[in-house]
Amino acid sequence: MKKLAGLLAVLITSLTLSGVAKADEQIDFAALKVGDTIKLGHYEQDGDEANGPEAIEWQIVFVKGKKILALAKNNLELYDFQPNYKLPNVAIQEAALTLLSWTKKDFVKKAFTKEEKAHVKESFVLSDKDVLKMVPAEFRAAKPSAHVLKKGAEVGANGNCRWWLQKDSNSYSGHHDLINADGTFGSEVLFKNKVSAIRPAIWLKP
Repeated sequence: MKKLAGLLAVLITSLTLSGVAKADEQIDFAALKVGDTIKLGHYEQDGDEANGPEAIEWQIVFVKGKKILALAKNNLELYDFQPNYKLPNVAIQEAALTLLSWTKKDFVKKAFTKEEKAHVKESFVLSDKDVLKMVPAEFRAAKPSAHVLKKGAEVGANGNCRWWLQKDSNSYSGHHDLINADGTFGSEVLFKNKVSAIRPAIWLKP
């Protein structure tokens, strides 16, 4: 009887732990190179909040000395922007501030533990200039997580979806607003494509 009780205890413990996110693997920052992927932090991705958040997979897209830029491999959240059509420049500023606030505060707080935050120098959304300078073409297109799909992301024939770019100017014209499902830039289409995803980027801190 005692043996049976012991087996049941082990089984219950095992089932309980199976729903808990395991600690991330140790990252060898010095060995990272463009094209590598790492896991750091957790965020809801499979569309089932009951089983807890999933580990975030990051694509290493830029390395220069100790500067390491990681881009979420998948789009992690959906941003349904309702623009001010009469004041486009004001709308651009509102969108930029919302994206900035979410990535720097809400996302970091939700995605990383205290120990993980020690390896995140900055969390942000890339601008078109950032993408041109630091993200190879093969890493620009991205699929939505099941969580993003569930919230209504518009998906292309290739299974990818658009993701927002951060405005580095208060002007509506002359800048790209997003990355299309095929990895190309979307120019001045903010008001035509209100529902796009957020794909966070982080500067890693070894």
